[in-house]
Amino acid sequence: AVDQVAGVAVSLGPGLFTGMRVGIATAQAFAHARTLPVLGLNALDLLAFPVRYVRTDRLICAAIDARRSELFWAFYRPSAGGVQRVTDLRVGPAQKLAGEIEAVRDDVLCVGDGALSVASLLESAGAAVASQGPAHPDARALVELALPRFLREETQHPDDLRPIYVRKADARISWQNRGALLGGRPEP
Repeated sequence: AVDQVAGVAVSLGPGLFTGMRVGIATAQAFAHARTLPVLGLNALDLLAFPVRYVRTDRLICAAIDARRSELFWAFYRPSAGGVQRVTDLRVGPAQKLAGEIEAVRDDVLCVGDGALSVASLLESAGAAVASQGPAHPDARALVELALPRFLREETQHPDDLRPIYVRKADARISWQNRGALLGGRPEP
């Protein structure tokens, strides 16, 4: 029941801008209305977490389709109780990710809809692409990662939730390009 909810967890992205903002606004509104603590988690962390036991000696690459022929990704190592992110969040074309996979000396397991969409490219770079397992961050991983943090009271105020933007919004990019097409100069 609604009155039994003690906290709200939400994915902050990276991901598609509108979906992230709607999810975060919903979490904020619900938490404000019930005076609940919130916790925002990274979508790539949520994607990597469920595959931590597949093979513990592999580097995990979580990759999400970022649209515009790009991916969001990060690399992880399995660790006690979960995964540890070992790179910054990145965005770019699949060829850039393939180059990073070729450059690492470890076996790499790629997960997520981004990895599935370019599976043959990533496999040719030496990675294994998980056809089983999560293609998208899911609520089960969100709960598993959030619950211990709620118990330790490592929460946030709803107003402090901020989407994780790895690149500019499509609308902002389109607006800049439109200005340049109409004789204006794009913003720096």
